[in-house]
Amino acid sequence: MLTLSNITVELDKQPILSLGDIALPYGQLNVLAGPSGAGKSTFLHTVSGQLKLTQGLVHWQGQSLFDLNESARSQWRSKNVGFIFQDFHLIPSLSALDNVILQHSFSHWRIPNELRQQALVLLKQFGVKDVHKNIGQFSRGEKQRIALARALSGSPAIILADEPTASLDKENAEFVIQQLKAQADLGKFVLAVSHDPLVIGQASQILYLERGVIQDESMDAA
Repeated sequence: MLTLSNITVELDKQPILSLGDIALPYGQLNVLAGPSGAGKSTFLHTVSGQLKLTQGLVHWQGQSLFDLNESARSQWRSKNVGFIFQDFHLIPSLSALDNVILQHSFSHWRIPNELRQQALVLLKQFGVKDVHKNIGQFSRGEKQRIALARALSGSPAIILADEPTASLDKENAEFVIQQLKAQADLGKFVLAVSHDPLVIGQASQILYLERGVIQDESMDAA
């Protein structure tokens, strides 16, 4: 369970996120919706420990995230969190395979063979045929599939996705949603920031954020 208690995040002494008590469970597709500039990305950065809290508590499965120092939080993210970004955050000069395994090279100077094999399996499962081709040669839909494989590489327990279907055609968008739901079905924590009706329509729990404040919450939308 992710639990947030009385959260405030400030920028230049102005609140950009103000949250009361929120509980989001593992094992379902959670969605954070709201207009552009509402603070959705700030929410993701907060729950993953990347932004400093002005006040409040963030607990993952009972562990207080901000009781850890910055270095320990970084190690926690590396071990537990898979990120999916709206603009992919892939390195154009590298191959699909290298992009998936690169994140591990900073914590393991020698990539274990099992991580390489897992990356190959994920890329094949997601329909990426030429894993040695440079990223710049892939379509947007293929890039998001590669980014999805990267997020799942290492089998993190937490998946955080920022507009994962943005600018994708319906086929690729539905594929991404299917994979997010599959991870939730495995008992993982999945939170997607999205204004896409396809994503929202499959959510089990939806938070509506506006101007940094939760305005509404609905359950069992799917």
